[in-house]
Amino acid sequence: MFMEPYFARVLLVYMIAIAGCNSNHPEIVTGRIHPAQEWISNLIEANERTPLMRLAVPDTISKEKARLHDIDPIVQIGKIEEDSKLMFGYIEDLAVDKKNKRIFILDARYNEIRAFDYNGAFLFAVGGPGVAPGELQYPQAIDFDDKKNTLITLDRNRTVLIYSVSDTSIAYSFSFKVDFPPWDACVMNDHVFARGYSEEVKSAVLKYRLDGARVDSFGIYYDSENPFVRQTLSPRGQVVCNRESNTLLVSIDHTPIFFVYDEEGTELRRIYLDTFDPIDIIEGVLPDGRPTLEYTAPQKGENVLSRFFTHENDFFVQYFTVEQKGGRHLFKFDPNAETGEYMGTLGEVAFDIDLAQGYLFAASNRPYPRVFVFDVSI
Repeated sequence: MFMEPYFARVLLVYMIAIAGCNSNHPEIVTGRIHPAQEWISNLIEANERTPLMRLAVPDTISKEKARLHDIDPIVQIGKIEEDSKLMFGYIEDLAVDKKNKRIFILDARYNEIRAFDYNGAFLFAVGGPGVAPGELQYPQAIDFDDKKNTLITLDRNRTVLIYSVSDTSIAYSFSFKVDFPPWDACVMNDHVFARGYSEEVKSAVLKYRLDGARVDSFGIYYDSENPFVRQTLSPRGQVVCNRESNTLLVSIDHTPIFFVYDEEGTELRRIYLDTFDPIDIIEGVLPDGRPTLEYTAPQKGENVLSRFFTHENDFFVQYFTVEQKGGRHLFKFDPNAETGEYMGTLGEVAFDIDLAQGYLFAASNRPYPRVFVFDVSI
């Protein structure tokens, strides 16, 4: 069965109750709201070892900062009908080969990765539904290391698949299982960094060699005294590799704070979004005593995170504000700098974007799956 993709999960959290399987949870506080302000406050307090960078949407957005919202694409990849190579089921993720000017598009419904050039011409594909080597079941993320010509795909069955990319094809190389159900993954310097959480590891990121050997674990998770809350909220988040600065950006969904690490797992910086108002996640108990977490319907003015990406030495963070025109905000920051920059608002079509050589790539599944290519300089 097709599983709901990452971004759809974020958008469709209206009144969803997640029930635990154990009725003995004395730590439950009915009505307690997450993310807890105390947890956030503790993380943003002054820390001599870990500098804090604060980012905020300005009170007034200049015309220049709103320009990305109104630009028109120069290329569209995706059609309702016609050539099957241009018809997608559901675009889950993008990756860009900046050296060879190619876009890799992960189709979660057709379990396939397709490669196109910047002009939208189809090049080749790999994958397909199944359990044979190189085939996919429930793909949820891809990443490409153009220094090594290595493409990885993350499947929800705890599998990382590794492909080598040539000028004319993608070839399956190897796959391995990770130690917890992963939520996201990226590749850098012959290592895969998988985002997730387990009570055994108590870390947000697991680091693997490309042969599948686990070599490290690190990262801050959502620390709650309630194990059900901790195990439910901690795995959900993103990890993005910046291969220019050899750093990673790690998030916890629905929280306004992110963490920058080097590739050895040392925390370098925390990023706090001052103007990010998360949706409420409410702790509760079912009549039979099982714990629940209820994701309330996003209210006007609340915020939801979108995909992060990198360009050169910078990380880019985007989130959208519910029921606000031009409410998809973009920030960038150098992990080694003291301050970041508000870049402005993006068009409403994008949920997943990337940037390369003056081109911006934006994915949308509404009203049908497409990738747009914009000629823009950020």
